Amino acid sequence: MEKYVESFILTAGSVDIESPDLTKKDRAVYAKEQMLSTFKKVFPYILIGVGIGAVIHNWIPEAWVELVLGSNNPFGVILATLVGVPMYADIFGTIPIAEALLSKGAQLGTILSFMPALALQPFADESEIKTAYQTDVSRSVILGLVVGTGNNTVRPRDAATRAQAVTIVGRLAGLLQQYKSNVAVKASAQESDGQLQMTLSVLNNTGKAITIHHSNGQLFDFEILDKSGNKLYRWSDGRMFSMIVTTTEIKPNEEIAFSGVLDAETYAAMKDKIACIKAYIVGTSSDFTINPDGYWVTLPA
Repeated sequence: MEKYVESFILTAGSVDIESPDLTKKDRAVYAKEQMLSTFKKVFPYILIGVGIGAVIHNWIPEAWVELVLGSNNPFGVILATLVGVPMYADIFGTIPIAEALLSKGAQLGTILSFMPALALQPFADESEIKTAYQTDVSRSVILGLVVGTGNNTVRPRDAATRAQAVTIVGRLAGLLQQYKSNVAVKASAQESDGQLQMTLSVLNNTGKAITIHHSNGQLFDFEILDKSGNKLYRWSDGRMFSMIVTTTEIKPNEEIAFSGVLDAETYAAMKDKIACIKAYIVGTSSDFTINPDGYWVTLPA
């Protein structure tokens, strides 16, 4: 092959280019300048993306998102792709928007169509990811579970270390905790016409519907105790409940209330003995943590 190489290439000597001699302080200053420069360029897109995501998450009804980008709209992917065209400028601005749409019921395939090519191919070695796992990896990137191993790579064929596994599990636990903590349970009681009105409310502040599973027709309960912890009254005592398994579904941003009334005569007889009242959700849920020990009721003044 040497006959195809020009002679001046073969006879040329090596060329040494002097590189600046930087001290550690100079390198730190240079790194700081580059970091600030990149931050100033990226931050406006992050701010815009978080703002749009917040609007979608808090003010746009889930039904609208499902109607436009849900599985029932065959043009959802096309629409999402067209909307995503201006977002090619920066991936950081699209992630908060994608997360908000995903939590509102938009299909994952539609979300991935919305994300720009930069988001769909976040790693230089993405070609090494098996096709069967590419969607899961993309979703993990959207949720912030996977951020790569440096140099814009994910090294899909390398074995994960314990530290990496713990990091991902920790991020997942954080997401679950954030999701579950957005369900507020509150118990209260107030006097009305000599009776005691007890209420247990559940507010769903998440972006998805939550479900409570009941083993029978009893959904809740209230218990009144004296200062020694002895039971004075239990709402469910003497009541009959169906033996049919039931569920309670609470839609996003919806609040439901379970109520029980203690009649005036019974309440008057024990009023001076009441030390505390507890409310119970009778059931289980994989969407939020139900306290098996019950919820303390705010006593009427």
